[in-house]
Amino acid sequence: MDRVSEAKYPVINKEIFNQRGETMVENKQMPFEEKFKMVLNYHDGLDDEVLPLIKAKLGDQKVIEIKRIWREEIKPTPHNATSEENYNIAFNNWLTNWGTAYRFILENMGEEGLNKFKELAVAFIKSTIPLPAVQMMKIMRKIIPGASFKMTAKNIAYQTQVFTPFSVSELTSKKLVIDIPQCKVLDHPNGENFCKLGCQEISTIPLRDLFQINFVMNRHGKSCSGVCTPLS
Repeated sequence: MDRVSEAKYPVINKEIFNQRGETMVENKQMPFEEKFKMVLNYHDGLDDEVLPLIKAKLGDQKVIEIKRIWREEIKPTPHNATSEENYNIAFNNWLTNWGTAYRFILENMGEEGLNKFKELAVAFIKSTIPLPAVQMMKIMRKIIPGASFKMTAKNIAYQTQVFTPFSVSELTSKKLVIDIPQCKVLDHPNGENFCKLGCQEISTIPLRDLFQINFVMNRHGKSCSGVCTPLS
């Protein structure tokens, strides 16, 4: 990562203090190659979340229309791009297409359409989580609930890095706190809508339904803190 990126999106890896001098929890960092693959998977998921809904409610011509708009919005990746550049371009392409889908659905189907979009997005995320992992954590919650929560919380802290850099200020058997000084999502033109629907609503539902975890995002401008706690 270049120095400009480091200044804008500080990443805590093996450091034990954040910019305010507060002690932080070491958090395993996700490589850009993995972030890139995850973003591509989320981007592919738009087809499952959006196209069946548009076809069912608006017909084939509207499907053709939004697919054309999506294609025109995509920015190609240079063949010699670094893994970080691949990730950043894919991230921007994904949020651009996501924002187009949001507006297209809202304009043509209203709030009812957005609610259905939300349902399909939740279903897609759940489909990406292996059933054996869900079953194993369910058993662990009954036997060793604290260890079960902490294991899941570590995974949340790892997987969430695909959206933005952050630091972990607390990780215990009953609480995870992540601190986002400047959210990468909110630097995108479609960030506001994604924050409200994607981060604050859609992403929290699979955690609640599958892992019995409550995830609350507390936003302050372009900074944010996320708090995970067990439901019981």
